[in-house]
Amino acid sequence: MRATPSVGLVLILAANAVFAAAPASTRLEALARSADAVVAQSREIGSLRASDAVATLTVLAVSGQAGAAPPAHGLRVDLTNNAGSDRIYLDANQLDVLRSELDLMVRFKDVSLAESRKSLAPGGTAVQGTESCWMPNPEERILCPSAVIGSDWSGIALGAFGGPSFLFRNVEPSELLALVDRAIAELDAH
Repeated sequence: MRATPSVGLVLILAANAVFAAAPASTRLEALARSADAVVAQSREIGSLRASDAVATLTVLAVSGQAGAAPPAHGLRVDLTNNAGSDRIYLDANQLDVLRSELDLMVRFKDVSLAESRKSLAPGGTAVQGTESCWMPNPEERILCPSAVIGSDWSGIALGAFGGPSFLFRNVEPSELLALVDRAIAELDAH
């Protein structure tokens, strides 16, 4: 059993961030994108769909040169919308942190965003993000989910730290949490 990470939630009122350099690839991403990468196993576990975006979650095992080391296991998240796409790789520990933060987001979303909605300007939005994406150390391309509300809608935004954001209107954080739980169960079974 893996250790439970310390997590928290962050309410973000402005989403303009400037990065000195592009965030580093996660270890799993670096391995998967290497020239000698071999995908030993790949299984799609589900997807989130909105009118303008799709997120597909796939558990996988990736190795480098044949037989050099045991495969690394993790989750690949493919994000697409009309403007582009992105691909994010998380290892088991990063997936555990994401799961814990999503659990907090689900439990406190209604209360925290209801308070934000009270002071929301017409046409404005409020965003509730995760602690690990606020100021990550190290700065890696981890998955950064946010609960988002407008005056008459809600949903989630997904993207890699330092990457583009993909908006999923009318998709709840609990839907992503259910897929992450499936991914963890699948990885734990191997």
